[in-house]
Amino acid sequence: MKLGNIEEDSKMSPAFFLQRLPAQRRSALHDVINIRHAYHKLCEICEEVSEFYGFTIFTDMAHNGILVTLVSYFLLVFFIGMIKVDLISCISYGVIIVWFAFQTTVLTSYVTRTIIQIEKTANVINKLIRQCAMNKKVEKELLNFRCELAFQKVKFTAWGVFSLDRSFLASSVYGSVHQRNLIYVKYIFFKILGLAPWKLNLVTKPSKNRTAKTIICKFSYLGLLYNVLLTTSVFLMTSYFCHQHNSVQAQVDSLVTPSTMMNLQYFAVILSSSVFLNYTCRQKDMIGILNEIIKIDKKLQKYAFNSAKNGNIIINLIFLGHLIICSTLICLQYFFLQSFWLAVLRCWPAFLYCWLIVQYTIMLDMMEKRFKFINLNIVKLGEIKVNSEGLEPVSATRISFLRESVLYDVVNIKDNYNKLCDICNDISDFYGLPFLKVMMYHGTSTILILYFMLVAYYESKEFHLLLFIKDVGFVLWMVFQIIILTTFVNKTIDKIAGTTATYLIILIQFRASTPN
Repeated sequence: MKLGNIEEDSKMSPAFFLQRLPAQRRSALHDVINIRHAYHKLCEICEEVSEFYGFTIFTDMAHNGILVTLVSYFLLVFFIGMIKVDLISCISYGVIIVWFAFQTTVLTSYVTRTIIQIEKTANVINKLIRQCAMNKKVEKELLNFRCELAFQKVKFTAWGVFSLDRSFLASSVYGSVHQRNLIYVKYIFFKILGLAPWKLNLVTKPSKNRTAKTIICKFSYLGLLYNVLLTTSVFLMTSYFCHQHNSVQAQVDSLVTPSTMMNLQYFAVILSSSVFLNYTCRQKDMIGILNEIIKIDKKLQKYAFNSAKNGNIIINLIFLGHLIICSTLICLQYFFLQSFWLAVLRCWPAFLYCWLIVQYTIMLDMMEKRFKFINLNIVKLGEIKVNSEGLEPVSATRISFLRESVLYDVVNIKDNYNKLCDICNDISDFYGLPFLKVMMYHGTSTILILYFMLVAYYESKEFHLLLFIKDVGFVLWMVFQIIILTTFVNKTIDKIAGTTATYLIILIQFRASTPN
């Protein structure tokens, strides 16, 4: 940046310009050459540093990962109550996890800072070329420097296995490979719950420069059979445990009798079983929705759309948060019922509806991101039109090319927008009936829980802290699910409505910039 300051100072005095400018230009050219040489040397040193520490960092990360996994396992088993661990050991385990996390955070922070400074050089060079007056030789040297920066990539990796920059901490969210792995993890999880009977195939298609990998959905007879068996098993096991462990149900009174609770449990099982049947019978509908989204993504990739880099961290946190809450509720139920399978079956309808809402939320998030991307591209069309008629002289051929390009983009964006609207209608139709069942179950459960809490309060029954925490947490959890879902519904609707507003703004700009 000091090179630019020298050139700007030379404009302040004509005498200074005549006497000192040639020497300054020679000095600036010499400085650019030296800086360019030093930059490349520093990049080579960074690569050598990365290579030197690569294997050591990889083994250290592997050791820390294994140790943290074992420590987390022992802590989880301790909280469940399967083993007894003293307080000092628990504190030691926690310190080990925090210490390893601190090491990784510090390392990735400094790697990220270094890479940011390396990438910042290109922006500085561009700013110099645009804003500063300079000799042709200096400008040529800077242009060559800028071209070299486009191919100069410095990476700090752990033996070439994974990157150590900001993408290491966010690789499970933004990395394409890790994103694909996350998709498979969620798919397997939903498949175990019976909410994904279809199958995913990774299709490899060779292209000109690289091999393209695409995930497509197909009909699965095994998934259909699994859902039928799962429905039957859940119904039979629930019936068995309800009859064998009926005395375990403590929250009954003269109004809500044991037979009433039994009927309500059967009602919940029938509702959950009908959700399985909905996914089984309408499997092809969801397959069509997912494959249509994949086709739209291929078209949007022409405009640099990348779903893996479009902010999935909120969805992943929601997914992880619900997983932790489900595990905690099962542990609390196990504490009261002293039977793991009975605890799972008691929580099964709530867990199933919870993950149905999570899946619905994921679909809405996918739609919201694509509508947002389309809105941004509509705005870019307006920028292209305005810039094409700016101060710089543009040839008739270039104007014609720009208009044809804009027309092509408008047609594509319009087609993708209409298809996304159709997909939103299909998603609403697919999840409409299951979500109605979710509301029925959540409403009934909330009323019963609040009823027994009020009865216990007014009758001054013995207060159980864990039971109170479980009931309050369960109600708040159900409310949280509905809030999250409605939030994503509103975000999606806002993006759909925003497309119309964006189009009107761009239309006004087009007409204002078009000569009569």
